[in-house]
Amino acid sequence: GDCVELGDDLLLKVNDGVEVGTQAVYHFSYKNQVVAVVNIFVIDADAYIYNAQELLSVSDNKTYIVKNQINLTGISGNVSRFIGNIHFNHNAVSGFNAENGGLFKELDGATITGLDMVGVSGVLTHTNSGNLGIIADYANNATIRYSSVKGAVNITSTASSSEVLYIGGVVGYANAIKRKNYVTEDAGYVQLVSYLELAINGSGDIRVGGLIGGVRNATLEQCYSYGKLKVNVDENAVSKLGNIYMGGLVGALSKEYDAINTSYILDEGNQLYSYADIELNINGGGSHNSINVGGIFGFLQNHSLVNAIYGGKMNLNITRTHLNVGGIVGATDNSTTLKMNIRAVEVKG
Repeated sequence: GDCVELGDDLLLKVNDGVEVGTQAVYHFSYKNQVVAVVNIFVIDADAYIYNAQELLSVSDNKTYIVKNQINLTGISGNVSRFIGNIHFNHNAVSGFNAENGGLFKELDGATITGLDMVGVSGVLTHTNSGNLGIIADYANNATIRYSSVKGAVNITSTASSSEVLYIGGVVGYANAIKRKNYVTEDAGYVQLVSYLELAINGSGDIRVGGLIGGVRNATLEQCYSYGKLKVNVDENAVSKLGNIYMGGLVGALSKEYDAINTSYILDEGNQLYSYADIELNINGGGSHNSINVGGIFGFLQNHSLVNAIYGGKMNLNITRTHLNVGGIVGATDNSTTLKMNIRAVEVKG
């Protein structure tokens, strides 16, 4: 419409005079068939980001737009904590090494959009509890949308059975406030895609997902995982094994509600697709170990799911442990009085 126009260079340009806050959708068509859809949000930026140094030194309570592709090869460091907004506009961030954690150690009420991380690598060790996500280790009341990660990360853990590790392709652990039954809340994690290969060797209480390791009170929509997840616990580490929650998209998701009434329904994840290959090897163990593996969620509590497909392959080699495994969800729990639905799902793998 009047918001944007396509230039001769095939770049979309926002027209002069368009107000901040305007939203529009641009459809690219070929032979009368829509082949691409671009969501457009007009914002007012406080500053632009042109290089790695500017990205790693962002200030709180500001809105940034990234103007160039950014190469982090050979550059160590993270953003320790960020409160604000960064719109990457799909300018790729390449060469990130996750040996010291995610690009953002903590996102607090922040918004990240259009971030594509490619060529991700990392070899790291966890000696106790911790979070690891390629975009953010920990996200509190944050929003991450239209973003992707691609690469390979290897993790060794020497944590004890009571020390929890949250490991995800995008976010390690995502936390939000309780759901209020009189408020319609948008999903905080929308159109996320992972092509990441995650390999974990060792011990601890492990929550691992193609996108997010652990989720509390947040919801995902229109998300995809095409990567690989592998957890290996050998005979030297199995004595320190706790539980494992392993999902193609999310290791474990739990929802809390501020109040419940009879007219209310549980929140639900919508359009979640995983084609990730899942491999789990446990040499030994015991009945005290609870292993929960699902093509979408390893564990799902007080939350519904609709329109989901798992099309990957599972290879589980375990002994003497308690196993819950499902093509869509490994294990579920509903502590509310409301009906929990898992519907319109398909397993192709």
